[in-house]
Formats: sequence, structure tokens, C-alpha cells
Amino acid sequence: MKVKHMLAAPMSALLLAASMAMSQQPTTQPKPAPAFKIEEIAGGLRAPWSIAFLADGRVFFTEREGRVRAIDKNGRLEAEPVLTVPDIKSWTKMGLLGLALSPVFAQDHFVFLAENYGDDTHNYMRVVRYRERDGKLIEPTKLALPSAMFADTTRSFGLGVKATVKPRVHSRHWPGADCR
Repeated sequence: MKVKHMLAAPMSALLLAASMAMSQQPTTQPKPAPAFKIEEIAGGLRAPWSIAFLADGRVFFTEREGRVRAIDKNGRLEAEPVLTVPDIKSWTKMGLLGLALSPVFAQDHFVFLAENYGDDTHNYMRVVRYRERDGKLIEPTKLALPSAMFADTTRSFGLGVKATVKPRVHSRHWPGADCR
């Protein structure tokens, strides 16, 4: 019995020390706030989607309903769109989506747009190249032939474009789309 009592005191002390150590949570320093500032530079927009920064300080961006808008070098939204595409179908996640500048935009002024359009029974996509001149997009040239994406208009899809140094435009679409 003496052995039991002799071991009980050290074991109790050990258990007490262990529980006290476990109850003390290490103090952690809060992480510093990120070093960025959120500032609204344009309001009242209708579903802005894709954005491109021009070397001269302007910004082009799409609104899904069919407009390409611009923010000038001084950070102000231009009153008039750079381009309005009249036959855009902008249901759910469709519309005027992808926007890419030519890698040599300073020389050729090409802007590539991924556009969704269609009727009540079909959705289509196209990639169109425009030339920027005097703050407007002109000279539309279709680069990708229209393709029926879905016969079921309740489904939606998106499209993106990317211009590369070689004379190519790459497009991507959401899985399940039929791009024949």
C-alpha cells in the first residue's frame, strides 16, 4: 500500500502539471491587414465581365449585355461605349464575355471578343476581331464560325479568348458545350 501512496503523489503532480500546460493556449499575433485599397472607379455597370489594361493607361471591359466600355487614362468611365454589339444574347452567364488585346496591340490595335448570340431555340458563339481607332472598335472580322452550343436554352455557357504572339486566337468554353 505504501508503494501505491508513494506513486500517487508524483502521478497526481504530473497529471496536474500536464493539464495546466495543455490549458494554456499559446498566444498568436493577429495577421497584418493586406496592403491594398478598394476604390470604386465606375458605378452603375451592367454585369461587367472581362477586362483588359492598355499600355497607354486606358482600361477596356465588357458588359455582358453587349457593350465594351472604357475607363480613360484619368480613371473616369467614358460616357459612351467603345462598341455596342446589338445581337448579343445575355441570359444568365452568356453575353459579351471574353476580351483580349493583341500581343502587338500598339502596332495593330486588334481587340478580340467572345460573343454569345442566338434566338429562342439556339445559343451560338463567335470570336470576332475588331480594330481600335479613335476610341471606338471598328472593322469586325469573324474568326470563329458560329456553332450551336446548346439546343436547350435553359442551360448557360461561357467563353473566353486569349491572343498569342503567333497569329492565333485560342478560345475556351465550359465543359459540355458542343463546338463543332
